[in-house]
Amino acid sequence: MICLVLVILPIAGAIDCNGMQDGTYEVGCKSYATCSGGVSTIHDCPVGQVYDNSTKKCANTSLVTGICSHYEDCTGKADQKYADAGCKTFYTCTKGTFLGHNNCDSVLVFDEVKQTCNWPSEVAPPCGTKGQA
Repeated sequence: MICLVLVILPIAGAIDCNGMQDGTYEVGCKSYATCSGGVSTIHDCPVGQVYDNSTKKCANTSLVTGICSHYEDCTGKADQKYADAGCKTFYTCTKGTFLGHNNCDSVLVFDEVKQTCNWPSEVAPPCGTKGQA
């Protein structure tokens, strides 16, 4: 007898469009999702552009305000993700190259130890409240 177990894992950056209005939604600074009839399609911005949530389009970095317009110098930094100020966003460095910013869900903060967004109560200061009385 052969037993098959199917495990479905969420794709990083995926948007669940069930129950959402059709439209365009930010995934991160370099990508966005379109929702149509409950189905999500992920789109990447062209090189040199980032997603501008105010216009719902990709635009040159110099024309965008907010965290997506900020470049981080990754020279000499370890290959990992780093919390931005405020801890609601983070950026990725790989081989000295800045790969862009990403957002945590509104109730989460970035956990540099676990390298993922997490509940503030599970993250040590300065991003979270773990261990504080």
